[in-house]
Amino acid sequence: MKKNRKTKIVGIVIAMLVIGGLSFGSSPVAPTSLLYNNGDVSTGNRAESGESVCCGVALWSELQHDTGNLAEANSRKGFDGRAGRSRLADDFTVPFGQMWTLASLDLFFFDFPGNGQIPVLGHTLQIWSGRPGDPDSRIIFGDTTTNRLVGCARTYTSRIGNTVVPPPGEPTAQGYFGPIWKCTVAIAPELLLSPGTYWLDWDTTHFFDDFVFEKGHPAVTVLGKRGLPDWNARQLYVASGQWTDVIDPGNPLTGPDVPQDFPFKIYGTEVATPVMISGRVTAPDGRGLANTVVSMTDSFGVRRTATTSSFGYYTFDNVRIGETYLIGVNSRRYRFRPRQLQIDGNLTDIDFVGQE
Repeated sequence: MKKNRKTKIVGIVIAMLVIGGLSFGSSPVAPTSLLYNNGDVSTGNRAESGESVCCGVALWSELQHDTGNLAEANSRKGFDGRAGRSRLADDFTVPFGQMWTLASLDLFFFDFPGNGQIPVLGHTLQIWSGRPGDPDSRIIFGDTTTNRLVGCARTYTSRIGNTVVPPPGEPTAQGYFGPIWKCTVAIAPELLLSPGTYWLDWDTTHFFDDFVFEKGHPAVTVLGKRGLPDWNARQLYVASGQWTDVIDPGNPLTGPDVPQDFPFKIYGTEVATPVMISGRVTAPDGRGLANTVVSMTDSFGVRRTATTSSFGYYTFDNVRIGETYLIGVNSRRYRFRPRQLQIDGNLTDIDFVGQE
C-alpha cells in the first residue's frame, strides 16, 4: 500500500471529528446479539497463487473464479454507493416464529490504496418491506439524509484481485491491495420486525469522493464461486432513479455477468412470536361439549384455562414457541386423556374426545 499524499489533510479532518464528538477508532455500539450474517469477505491468509499475507494484513479477500474455470474471474473489488450518486441494497429474512428488535448493523467498505485513515464519514439507511424499486414496496424505517454512522474499525482483511485467473493473475506484492473496514450503523429508535423478508438500503459518504481512487462496498466472497444462485443485491443510480441488479462483469469482460450479494451483520434482540393453540372437545357421539374447562400447563407449572364455546371449541392465544405444554380437559361426566405438546408454531385441531 502506497502512502497517499493527502494523508496530512485526512489526519486533520479526523482530529476535528474526534474533538467534535464522533469517534472513528472503534465501533462504540455494543450489539446485544448477532441476529443475521449475510456472508463473509475473507478467503484465508494465503492467496491462490500461494502468496502469504503481509504488511499488517491478517487475511486476504481474493476475488474468485468458479472452480475449474481458469479463464475468467470476478473483477469488482468494490461497488459504488457514494451519497448523491448511488445507493446499495440487499435483503434479509426474519424466520417464522420469531420477532426481531433491530439495534444496529455492520457494513463493510473497501478502500484503495488506503493510507491508514478511516475512509468513511457517514452512512444513511432505509429499511424496506419489499424489494426497493418494486411498486408494492414501502420504506418502514430511516431516510436518505440522517447520518447513522457510529464508528468504523479496520478488519485487517485486504481486498485483492484473483492472483491466478485469468493468467497471469493480479500481483499483490506491488501494493495492489487495500483494507476493508467494518462500519457500525445505528438503528434508532430500535425497529421491531415480524416474520418476513426485508431490504436494507444505504449510501456512503467518504473522504476524497472522486473517481481517482478505487473505493466501495465489497461483495460477499465464497471460495471457488463467482456468485451463488440466490444472490440478488440491488443498486440505485440516483440521477436516473432506477434500481438495477448488482452484477460483476468479470475479468475479462467477455465473461458472463454474475449477480452479487453484500456482506452485512444485523444486531439486536430476538423475541419469540406468540402463537395460538385451538381445538374442539366432544362427547363420544361427536357432540360438542359447551362450557367445558380446558387447561394448559407449562414446564414451570404455570396453568392457564379456557372454556369451550357452545359447539365445544376452545382457543389459547399468546402461547410461547419452544415451550412444552400439558393440555387436559376437566369434566365430571367424561374422561379425557391429556396431551403433551412441543410448540413450534400455531396448532389447530388439538381435539379431545370423551370416554365413558
